[in-house]
Amino acid sequence: MNDLEKYSIKELEAEIRRRYEPPQMLASEDINISAVRDCVVDYINFVKENRRESKDYRQCLFETALITFYGNDIFNWLNEQID
Repeated sequence: MNDLEKYSIKELEAEIRRRYEPPQMLASEDINISAVRDCVVDYINFVKENRRESKDYRQCLFETALITFYGNDIFNWLNEQID
């Protein structure tokens, strides 16, 4: 038996959708922007105190925003798209 034969057409179609369709944004009641706010405040404070840019804080903000609006699995989806 072929490995694919273990799955129904519906299951295979659902897996294809899961892998290739962009994830849905979380419902507004699921979003807690406090992590984004904290990251932004930290970034501004760093720039104010050090008078220079911080790529680490920018990366943190980017990642925090993605997780906040799309959930923890967003990076799995992104990695599957990028190969």
